[in-house]
Amino acid sequence: GRGAPDWDRPRPGPRAARPFYPCACSESTPPNITGRPLADRRSRGFDGQLHPVNPGRSKVQGLRCYPSLAAIGQPVDLAIIGSAVAQVEGVIAEGIAAGMRAFVVFSSGFAETGEAGRALQQRLRALAHESGVPIIGPNCLGLANSATGLMAPFTTALEETPLRRGAFGFVSHSGALGAYWMDIVLRSGIGFSQWVTTGNGCDIDAAEAIPRRCGTACAASACCWWTAPTTSRPCACT
Repeated sequence: GRGAPDWDRPRPGPRAARPFYPCACSESTPPNITGRPLADRRSRGFDGQLHPVNPGRSKVQGLRCYPSLAAIGQPVDLAIIGSAVAQVEGVIAEGIAAGMRAFVVFSSGFAETGEAGRALQQRLRALAHESGVPIIGPNCLGLANSATGLMAPFTTALEETPLRRGAFGFVSHSGALGAYWMDIVLRSGIGFSQWVTTGNGCDIDAAEAIPRRCGTACAASACCWWTAPTTSRPCACT
């Protein structure tokens, strides 16, 4: 089987001090959903490299914008996808071929819309399983890790409150409830360790995300919101 998804782990060697080199597939400036994580990381002084991607723009938020994932021409740890539903499969396939190491897919229009969308989602699942490259989503709100500084959601809950580190993790398939929880926690000054919304869970679902959040040294406790499970796999925290 494939190795554990490593979107929230610093890599060994020279890159450990700056572990994440995400690529935001951004179609415009905020409040576009893929513009939010890009703007958030820039405003918080993120010291990794950010690569906006849009074939119709030369710059996004003052940064050089690439026409495609392949055009970036260097390794990328995380690609954030907000493309139109019909384009997502092709974008992910291109990203896998270009060496992208993980994907977060904000785009909706998949299994939640009916049989046609379910078929598209199954193809994303096949891409993930054939390549071993993890996918969060589609139709998700993103994820965050306060220990590593990885911030890849498009929720507005992060826009007006400081990022606080804590020992509480949260896994939710619902983006709305995940954002509500994040807002309460940050405004209360409690802080969090890791936060992930799985959305439709084509590849990484709550059953896989729960033990990864509970089983880390920085998460002393965890909460999960999960309705209508789509897997029979056991989920347990050790």
